[in-house]
Amino acid sequence: EGHSIPTEAIYEIFNNHNAPLLIGKPKFFIIQACRGEQNDFGQKDMLPDEVSMPMARKRRIGSDKDTIPFSNFEDVDRARPTWEDMIIAYSTIPGYVSLRDHLKGTWFIQSLVEVFMNH
Repeated sequence: EGHSIPTEAIYEIFNNHNAPLLIGKPKFFIIQACRGEQNDFGQKDMLPDEVSMPMARKRRIGSDKDTIPFSNFEDVDRARPTWEDMIIAYSTIPGYVSLRDHLKGTWFIQSLVEVFMNH
């Protein structure tokens, strides 16, 4: 109806508190919309020898040793979080317009469709 709605308000409609029949069911939100006015003018393709590969991160051994076991929380381990089972995919980062091909449509949706068709 021509009104702006914060996306968080949409997600809230489907959380476990407001939609108990959807508890445990995946909810996939695909947001194809601009999130600002800045343009991304892209990056020229680089030749493979021009690309510097980042160093691989090494996993720290024993990095989880200082965590508190979840069973120490008594009631919490029986409760479900209000916000769960949601995947939110945006076509762009905050502050930027969402680009599209004038003939084929948005690059984001084209890529999603290709992934779903192939996998």
